[in-house]
Amino acid sequence: MDENEIVQYIVLRVEEKTDCDIAAILEQLPVRLAKQWARLVHKKPAAQDEQDFAGMESLQRVGLATLVEGEGELDLTVFCGSEETDSYAFWNECQSREAMEEQLNALVRCFGAVEPEVLFAKYQLANPDADPAEVQAACDRMVEVELWNQYENEDGERYLTYLDAEGLTALLEAREETEAEEYRTFSREELTQMAQKGWAGITPLWTKTADWLANEQDWFLDDAGEFLNQAADCAGVGLDGESFLDWVSEFLDLNGLELDEEMEEHFLAYYASLPNGAYKGFTLAAKS
Repeated sequence: MDENEIVQYIVLRVEEKTDCDIAAILEQLPVRLAKQWARLVHKKPAAQDEQDFAGMESLQRVGLATLVEGEGELDLTVFCGSEETDSYAFWNECQSREAMEEQLNALVRCFGAVEPEVLFAKYQLANPDADPAEVQAACDRMVEVELWNQYENEDGERYLTYLDAEGLTALLEAREETEAEEYRTFSREELTQMAQKGWAGITPLWTKTADWLANEQDWFLDDAGEFLNQAADCAGVGLDGESFLDWVSEFLDLNGLELDEEMEEHFLAYYASLPNGAYKGFTLAAKS
């Protein structure tokens, strides 16, 4: 789906599919995707599910859904089996799998893009008891359903990333300018906090800035959170502070707002506290 396309609402249907081995498919999925499927089957999607087009497309890719795009709407059919969704053995072991997958995902988000061997090494520094085979399997699941992309450049260097090819190229060019060498090492606690709370778990300025937008600028708290998460994606692709403010100005303009000096101060402080892909996970504040 074109990320610029606006979908006003989703038409959700659930159908039983007898020729589909749900249990076998679940075993191949990252836990976050399996949970999204279960919520959709029960017609109780979380707020993020309605915007998670990548997740919907991944469910379609593995045969658990079909998507039909219309003008301003999305027709989503989700398939289930004859058994209750919580009866599958998959759920008995998903807790430890989910913790590993979400910590790995946190690292990829913080780095923007990372070589597989570096990702494994950084994860195992934080989790020295982890089974390397399980770490590899978790990464394979993320790539298989295309929640991550895997690219290899002309020099044979491979990268795992949530970015597309154009975004990865821009990030690697930004790294050449910063001359970043070492990737940042995160503790297990840092990765756990981000896995559980998103960007709010990696910088206290997420909550502080969200509260400021809600209390002082009259933003809805959900809108503030969405804005701050999108801002974090700018850090992932390695934008510098000036380019980030250009993005902010455009974002605000589209919403009938104007960037003033007070906003600029708050937004730059928040942005500087985020892991930046151009610096391989180090923050702009740490590098200034």
